[in-house]
Amino acid sequence: MIANRYKTHCYLIMLLLFAVVFVVITGSALAVQESDIVNNFVGIFSPDQSERTAARNSISNGEATPSATMALLEVVRRWNELSPEAQREISKYLAVETDSRGETRSVKSVATNGCTAVVSFTDKRMDSKHFSVYYKESGSHAATDEYIQSVINALEHSWDYELITLGLPQPIMPKGRMDVFICNLITETGGVLGVTWLTEPFVNNTCSTYLEFDNNFSEMDGYSDFSAEDYMESTVAHEFFHSIQVGINYRAPSTWLIETSAVWMQEEVFPDNNDYLNYVELLFSQPDRSIVDTSGMYYYQQHFFLRHITEHVSPAFVIDIWNNIKNTCVEGSLVSWCHYNTLETELLRDMLVEHDTDMETVHRDFYVANITKDYADGNDPRFPLVKMESAYFYDDDSLAKSGSLDRYSSALYSTGIWELSEKFFVDYNFYGEMVPYWNISLVCFKNDGSYEVSHYKPSDGKASFSSPLIDNETGCNKVVAIINNSSQYSIKRVYEIALTKRSGETLEHEMDIPAGWSLLGMPVSGGDVTPQNVSGLAGAQIFQLKDDSFVYDEESFDAPAPGMAYWVYLENEGTAHFSGFESGISEVALKRGWNFISVPGMDETAWSTSTIKLKLSDSSTLTPGTPEADKYIDPLLYEYDPGLNPPDYVSYSLEDGHVMVPGKGYMLKAHKSCSLEFPAY
Repeated sequence: MIANRYKTHCYLIMLLLFAVVFVVITGSALAVQESDIVNNFVGIFSPDQSERTAARNSISNGEATPSATMALLEVVRRWNELSPEAQREISKYLAVETDSRGETRSVKSVATNGCTAVVSFTDKRMDSKHFSVYYKESGSHAATDEYIQSVINALEHSWDYELITLGLPQPIMPKGRMDVFICNLITETGGVLGVTWLTEPFVNNTCSTYLEFDNNFSEMDGYSDFSAEDYMESTVAHEFFHSIQVGINYRAPSTWLIETSAVWMQEEVFPDNNDYLNYVELLFSQPDRSIVDTSGMYYYQQHFFLRHITEHVSPAFVIDIWNNIKNTCVEGSLVSWCHYNTLETELLRDMLVEHDTDMETVHRDFYVANITKDYADGNDPRFPLVKMESAYFYDDDSLAKSGSLDRYSSALYSTGIWELSEKFFVDYNFYGEMVPYWNISLVCFKNDGSYEVSHYKPSDGKASFSSPLIDNETGCNKVVAIINNSSQYSIKRVYEIALTKRSGETLEHEMDIPAGWSLLGMPVSGGDVTPQNVSGLAGAQIFQLKDDSFVYDEESFDAPAPGMAYWVYLENEGTAHFSGFESGISEVALKRGWNFISVPGMDETAWSTSTIKLKLSDSSTLTPGTPEADKYIDPLLYEYDPGLNPPDYVSYSLEDGHVMVPGKGYMLKAHKSCSLEFPAY
């Protein structure tokens, strides 16, 4: 019973750690009811346990905030919006002074369960350069000098990192030092580790603060792999950043931005702690939930999206957000996101454009990074796994999945080897609502720990593509399809995705590739993936001739198919390892103009009139080199020879009988659309 009670208490601690309450509707108000503002405050700050319980039980579904700082902030900046009845209820615990406009100008705890109820300026004090820490030497609220020194060390380190290293402005400190009070806060409040107390809001929307922390964080021992000291340091960094935030502007930022960026800051200041990994399991277990859904406990998790941006877009992104708040959200600003009722997603979108990307792309890449653990702490054994739905073929070669996704949410489907001897492709057919917000990623995980990613953009809500070879030896041992609704609008979109297993005899082919430029052919069917996947040339620069111009963006490539060819560039010589199914085709389509072609199979074929035929749209055939055939194609075949000095093209006539080698690419000019017909061996 004691153990169970302890586990429950620790769970409540996590619920009450650093979060915030908000309701999300894009570009519109975060509607918080007055009763929820009152009950959130009373549910944390009342010294009476029964009052706290009753208040929290009265909060609307999904509106409870475990954050003491945010519960206080909502009261302070919404005070003139509250009814006289609500103000009287809160005044049992707070003394609030207002100006002629009814706006808060002074806040003081008079009957709360905070540290100032038991610790005062007459108690023992330990000073540092920027902080004065007050604490008890005896009783249930006592703290040791050694512990107080560790808190001061964490505070001064947070000061140095957040102000000097990151360049943030100093918090508002009228006394020259910031007051800090230490007490048995976790026990008194039922789980709060730290509080940033707003004390004196000024007319320029800045506010001074003092801080409160638990007296030893002993309640956190044994809760997880993270130590009490880890939690103390992270809490100090988190709450000190709150003091900077409200010193910048306590009225404009949403609680969503304040809390997510404060959790992000913990890891910045104390990167070796990694206790932030405790706060992403819910995010990773519910990828189909919007990353800006702020109901329930989900707001804890969303700091990880900021982590993704600062590790993959710009390290200074979060600091730049707060600089934008400081410079833009001045008194009287009409900017939509300069109001606490509005999420700052519009600001994030505008900032991402400045970094040559956009919210849609960053969201698309978010769960790719999550499942590949593409983060600085990705190798931490506590890094959680992303929940994905199994899409294995047991008794049938086809299956279908369906669902609905709100804005900025994802669904993941995992397919892998069921029997070790299996080798197959998976054909995907996606059908979603006809909106431009769908993005699909396919991630191939290999046995050597590497992975490859392909992206697909549905057109009119539809997309068809195939996996790389799924093979326990040289191919992918697992393929994950990620469906993303990257819309900014809060509307659920429905979709279906059909998966079909395609098996056959697998073929392997190797060919040496010299350093520099070469023409690479496709001799096998490799699925709707990149040429790098099919040829095993991961990291190679590859260009495709498409519509008379070269494309190098993988998303713009046509799917590799037998008979196609590409330019490839290698820094050093290498070997192409082709792996796929026998093509089963003998025709290579030609468009008017220059074409890159290859043998559509594994057999060497001579460029001669005895082996190659020209096939027209009416299925009739011509012999290359004849006057009628010359109206369709130039009979000269070109091969790029990187061994020449300088490298150059070599042309071959039909009379030369030059042997075309599987895996090599060639060039041919067509005057009209037609097809080359190769022998069916």
